[in-house]
Amino acid sequence: MTVLKSALKFEQIAAASNEAELAQAVKYTPPAVDTANLPQNLKYFDSYVNSSAGAAQEPFVPNPNAWQNLPFSKFVMREYSRPHNFWILIVGPLIFLYMVNFPGRDGWYEDKEMTKNSLYYQQLHGWKFNELPGGEH
Repeated sequence: MTVLKSALKFEQIAAASNEAELAQAVKYTPPAVDTANLPQNLKYFDSYVNSSAGAAQEPFVPNPNAWQNLPFSKFVMREYSRPHNFWILIVGPLIFLYMVNFPGRDGWYEDKEMTKNSLYYQQLHGWKFNELPGGEH
């Protein structure tokens, strides 16, 4: 197997301590390995090379209920029906919109002193308050 031969070649390269040994290790051709009787240095590959051949030959059957195989509408309904997603998808944006609109509800934008001195507010509305009459744009 290629994996076992590569592991043997890697061990040769890793063991090289000078340039001559490294050149010899690069040219090293690993012998054929019996997967039923692995050498001691390759015992950690045992479960990999001796796994059931039948398990690898079974055809893959996708799960029709997996999220990636569902039609979009069924996926959305399934996710929406989860209790934690209700809070994230519905209540979360409502709280965000409530907080974003707080300055408007509190009357901050009607405060002439604040709008006159706030560069942020002027940039937010795309105009300089002092340059336009009445603050209109």
